[in-house]
Amino acid sequence: MSDTRINLISQILRGIKSIKSRLLEALYGNRVDETRGAEIKAYGYYCDIKNICSAIYFNAGVIISSLVFLLASKESLELGKVFSTLALLAYIFNFSVTYSNYAVEALY
Repeated sequence: MSDTRINLISQILRGIKSIKSRLLEALYGNRVDETRGAEIKAYGYYCDIKNICSAIYFNAGVIISSLVFLLASKESLELGKVFSTLALLAYIFNFSVTYSNYAVEALY
């Protein structure tokens, strides 16, 4: 998208005399604005996807540990097993509650 806009601007600069003498400034201005709008829209999608992926990444350990305890038998859970499982998941996924706040705030 940026290459398209830069190429269009380069063409305008090369033909500026012709554009000005034929009163085509508004036409080319609209083309640049449309191209820039498409570029900004694509960048907005990229930022949204990046923020969602960051939130999932930073909260992966919390999400997985929640699923583990959701599926675990409630009668067999003991405090030692819970802390051992959380410690193991924290070690494997290197998650921290500190990062989860950052990830959630990144979505907004």
